[in-house]
Amino acid sequence: MNQIKMPFLLLKTLKSTEIVLEFVNESLIYNAGNIKIQRSLERFTDYRSYTHQQYAFYVPI
Repeated sequence: MNQIKMPFLLLKTLKSTEIVLEFVNESLIYNAGNIKIQRSLERFTDYRSYTHQQYAFYVPI
């Protein structure tokens, strides 16, 4: 059985409406319970403070 890598690392919870996610690959969707976050740069605020192709995003839930 192939193991699918998680597209994000959950860093910490900021508020009840925001979480910080870090992209670690090019996966499209991250599912956590009823939360479905689709990779769309129009929906994300990009804080390009990480090196290489890793980015941090504040994502509204």
